[in-house]
Amino acid sequence: MGTVQLGIPYGRRSGAEPMPEEQVQAILDRAWHAGVRQFDTAESYGTAAERLSAWLSSSRRASESSVVTKVPLGDAANRDRIREACLRFRGVGSLAVLTHGAPSSKLYSEFAALVEECGAIPGVSVYTPDEIRSLCTVGVARVQAPMNVVDRRQLSAANAAGIPFDARSVYLQGVLLDEPDAAESRVAGGGRLAKAVQDAAHRAGISPAVGLLGGALAALGPRDRLVVGVDTPCELDVFVDAASAPAELVRAFVSAMAAAVPVSDIPPGLLDPRTWKR
Repeated sequence: MGTVQLGIPYGRRSGAEPMPEEQVQAILDRAWHAGVRQFDTAESYGTAAERLSAWLSSSRRASESSVVTKVPLGDAANRDRIREACLRFRGVGSLAVLTHGAPSSKLYSEFAALVEECGAIPGVSVYTPDEIRSLCTVGVARVQAPMNVVDRRQLSAANAAGIPFDARSVYLQGVLLDEPDAAESRVAGGGRLAKAVQDAAHRAGISPAVGLLGGALAALGPRDRLVVGVDTPCELDVFVDAASAPAELVRAFVSAMAAAVPVSDIPPGLLDPRTWKR
């Protein structure tokens, strides 16, 4: 489960008030009872890392959990920042620390050595296939990048390099679940994608969220993971629905999406939220 929403207004909640503590607790409790044992966060997600760490500690669930956190780098690997991130999640069953952004090969090697000193697994959180390919020769143990049913280029790059992949932004920051008019108002071209999702889900006989999650899950390998955030506890139910969705319905959804919006027809900026006008 992704936790950015727990720390800052994000995606469809951009511009809203920060999430109340009671809602954060309810989401994390519901996630645990749904079977979630892996959590993704970052030092730059507002209070998300702090809230997740406090919940793991107070609920005594740290040792049964795996955590991925991300640390922004400057011109050098910041030893204190890395150590602080590792100490925050001391006691978890498994901890991976990723760069928040694509570093140079030299900087990544320095970063990885510091992370391993702390007993954690080093990796990178990036955006593009080229960034993945440029780092695949320096011992990256894990890579995180965007992926959705219409754009699997980052997954393909990681697979080619033999690097375990964490897929994020499967909803494209919520645009793929918006009504077409709302999606278009957020980013030019978003309406076409949102309508394609609705149409494909209708044809396949599943919900849009289950189609998007199920399609992403079907593309991942045994060492890969899917990172999904939620705004409310009840949204976690779709995790279970997607994991148990009939394979033939998911395949029908993915096929309909591929026919409606081939990735070659999508402007690159539409798939990269960093370029969207805020």
